[in-house]
Amino acid sequence: MRDLTDDEKGWVILHECGFSSGTTGLTNKIYKYVSRGSDILNYEEHKDAFIKILGIEKYNYLVEMCSYETLVLFENKNLINGIDFLTVESVGYPRKLREMSNPPIILFYIGDVSLLETKSVAIVGTRTTSNYGANITKRFATELAQNGLTIVSGLAEGVDTFAHNGALEVGGKTIAVLAGGLKKIYPAMNLNLAKEIARKGLIVTEYSYGTEFMKYNFPFRNRIIAGLSEGVL
Repeated sequence: MRDLTDDEKGWVILHECGFSSGTTGLTNKIYKYVSRGSDILNYEEHKDAFIKILGIEKYNYLVEMCSYETLVLFENKNLINGIDFLTVESVGYPRKLREMSNPPIILFYIGDVSLLETKSVAIVGTRTTSNYGANITKRFATELAQNGLTIVSGLAEGVDTFAHNGALEVGGKTIAVLAGGLKKIYPAMNLNLAKEIARKGLIVTEYSYGTEFMKYNFPFRNRIIAGLSEGVL
């Protein structure tokens, strides 16, 4: 496992507090206030501002979570399973996401992280695909990939699956954005597809390793798909 910088430790602490970027927005309010992740570790210097943003109970929880144990748990959940991550402050974190109003503070990934900075198009749609839908999705994905665009989708059944496969079948690049942690691929039918994407493309998520795929996570996942892409089909 690699050693975490103080800036990474700060963002990790904030992430592990559960003030999710996509849901409560509290993480992003702190992100807009602090200049570096290490400022979160120096919470006493920013106590008044943090209490104003979080409230006293959540501030006390943040203080409690600023511990060695939190960092070890994070590393044990993620880094030892072959997963790496970028923080919103990292070199390599995509400019397109950083400019969003609610960027994910941490992106976990497996695969070619350089794809985050490539020109890309998202292809998303229904899980119950007609023959026409399947064929036209694959045609778009194939031709766009052959012209050097990275195909971004959500690894779901239906249109997403045909989009990823269309890119891979012509040697193109694809990014799968998940609505849960990397411990368990959802849907299970796409486990082999996920393994291929991890080898030849990139899988990303803002959720820690064991996080379940919950229904309310999918709309927040979609903002990342859109944010990474020049356009959405």
